[in-house]
Amino acid sequence: MTLTREQLLAYRARWQLVAEFEIAELRVATFETRWRQLNAVLNMAATLGWFPAEHSDEQVDIARRRWTRLKELADEHTSGISQSGGRASGHS
Repeated sequence: MTLTREQLLAYRARWQLVAEFEIAELRVATFETRWRQLNAVLNMAATLGWFPAEHSDEQVDIARRRWTRLKELADEHTSGISQSGGRASGHS
């Protein structure tokens, strides 16, 4: 099956719209949504056996502390935006 130039351009334009829609969705996704999506991917990877066999307790603790801190920062940022009427606090 051979496609014409017009068909190829239309195909490309449709996928460009899909890409723009996905970017818009990512921009408005909450931290909680992203967190859940990340956990879903990690759970799938674990189920498929894609993780290295061994993680030290220290490595796991370090990762958990980092993610906890990131969540705290995101919560503070979200709280600052709500309190400032849509602008991040500390920014003019």
